[in-house]
Amino acid sequence: MNCTPSDFTCKYHEVCITFPVETWTIEYNLIYILRTCVSCVITFTGLILYRHPQLQKHPYKIYALAIICEGIYFENLNSYQFLCRYDRASLLMRSIPQFTKIQSPETHYLILYILISVWLYAFYLFLALMMVFNFIIYLDLYLTIKNPFYPRG
Repeated sequence: MNCTPSDFTCKYHEVCITFPVETWTIEYNLIYILRTCVSCVITFTGLILYRHPQLQKHPYKIYALAIICEGIYFENLNSYQFLCRYDRASLLMRSIPQFTKIQSPETHYLILYILISVWLYAFYLFLALMMVFNFIIYLDLYLTIKNPFYPRG
């Protein structure tokens, strides 16, 4: 998509190219709330595992970090879909002027573009971290099965 200087919505539509703008439905609202709750439960489960005093041995820390990354990954995916699937610029245009002196729609779309880009980069970061931690878990499992009586912890 080629952006012209007069089209200030272009960057927003470039970053959200895979999600068509749709109308808000109650089903999607319920699915969004459910996915947010599930990702928060996953993340807090990982935090509890990470902080638990009896689970400080070798494999449990890696399990906890993998679970935390998965929870944050799913939350970032959920937020990215929420911001891109429905045109959130209208919501942003109502909320930003109350906190700042910014009034132009061009600036609102630019702020929304930066917000979506940060969420998208965090999405890819936690996807990569999730794959790394899962690889470490599978490698540890393979080495344990290969030689079960060799202590690893």
